[in-house]
Amino acid sequence: MQTALKGPSALTQVPHAHFGNLTSIDRDEMETLRALRRTIRRYVENDNERRPLAVAVFGPPGAGKSFGVKQIANEVFGGKPCFLEFNLSQFSSAVDLIGAFHQVRDKVLEGAIPVVFWDEFDSNEYAWLQYFLAPLQDGKFQEGQITHALSRCIFVFAGGTSRDFEHFGPLPEPRTMADKEARQTRWENAEHKKADEKNQREFILKKGPDFISRLDAYFNVLGPNQRMQYDFKSGLWDRLDKSDVGFPIRRALLLRSIIGADTDSPLRIETSLLDVLLRVGGYRHGTRSMEKIILPLRGASGETLRRANLPPRTVLNHHLENADEPEQIFSENEKFRSEENLLRVAAAVNETYLRTVEGNPPDSDYLMAFEKLGAWEKATNVAAANRLPEILALAGLCLAEGAATLEEEAEVHRQLQHHLPVLAEREHELWMEFHFLNSWNFSETKDKSKRRHHLLKPFTEPCSELDIKEKDKDYKAILAYPQLAKLAGYKIEFIGVHGSKSFNETS
Repeated sequence: MQTALKGPSALTQVPHAHFGNLTSIDRDEMETLRALRRTIRRYVENDNERRPLAVAVFGPPGAGKSFGVKQIANEVFGGKPCFLEFNLSQFSSAVDLIGAFHQVRDKVLEGAIPVVFWDEFDSNEYAWLQYFLAPLQDGKFQEGQITHALSRCIFVFAGGTSRDFEHFGPLPEPRTMADKEARQTRWENAEHKKADEKNQREFILKKGPDFISRLDAYFNVLGPNQRMQYDFKSGLWDRLDKSDVGFPIRRALLLRSIIGADTDSPLRIETSLLDVLLRVGGYRHGTRSMEKIILPLRGASGETLRRANLPPRTVLNHHLENADEPEQIFSENEKFRSEENLLRVAAAVNETYLRTVEGNPPDSDYLMAFEKLGAWEKATNVAAANRLPEILALAGLCLAEGAATLEEEAEVHRQLQHHLPVLAEREHELWMEFHFLNSWNFSETKDKSKRRHHLLKPFTEPCSELDIKEKDKDYKAILAYPQLAKLAGYKIEFIGVHGSKSFNETS
């Protein structure tokens, strides 16, 4: 959520790397992209190379397989690469492919090193692989009795049938004993074993292994969904990879990219909507589905992205694995914000505040029980209760029914402490937003009758930021959240990525 709202600057405490406009937090992906950049750079700088450099890109449908390679090419070629793109699924015969080779050769003769994307190279049951063997081996292609030289170019093969390089082909090779046993269980069905062996023989006949041996590098693209693993027992890509914990951050970065947010510009979006976009189980068509859902949310520049602008259910059915999830996630905060629950938490906010300031608030109008407060004072406490889920969500936390154990309280305290500056700043921002909406303005001195307040200024902005004493109040308020929740009869717990065990589900 922090990455979505603030951009890559929220990743300062997380290992990450930038490749042009691509930001990665996945260690394997970062190492692969760095190696790919070195490989392309060495090729470009070596004038003696006379055959194409071959790079394969794999990933689930809609993962944006060409984006990363294009960002690296932009770096290597100083922002002026020559791109050519061909979709092999649209070619009807080898004659079409020869025509494409001639276009590549024309660019080479003009002095360029073209970066050529061969989309759907594994289409038509791998029938195209055999035609690339000679060009990749010798840098030449045959047209009738005439041999033409391709020379220096970069071939990027983007496939659609394999989720990663290791599983390129019809039958992945098991790596672990558990996978071997699962495959053996599958092969107890003679028909399954016969079909798998037939597919593997055909892959060999269609020169799949020969093609693989000619690749210089490969790149596995992750996309916005949690990575899936191949299940050797079912023969399907239907097993979640629990080690892929970074996919919500990939979604956050994609969200900003689709909206067109500048690197350092804050994203204005309803928290419950952001919660949905980051937490839904799966986007059916990867990045393309994210775009179809997010693009209709855009309004005028700087306008807040709102739930009301989500596409209709018919569109969500097409682009989400479970179209019921958005309403389920929305309902979590909606149920919390019922009048009874909100007043209950608001009373706890007031009591916690009085404890935090040791019974001596700067404004004496707050020095009484919640039920006896004036209308404005009650409203400020209700507003604080209303924004509590949003602030907790920035640390991956939520309110839930029940009493926390000592261990749970310690974990929550560590999480709040870790994110304390971000949470305190967000608390102050939302406090200011509430006052501005109620016609308050900044003044060097506080004047309630004129709706003027000396603290209506940015939390960290140079020259106008809050002093240490005032910031400390926000820090104490955040660290008092567990006590506040306890006073209201709740506890704080961690949000689950695909829904939380919040009090809304257990009430």
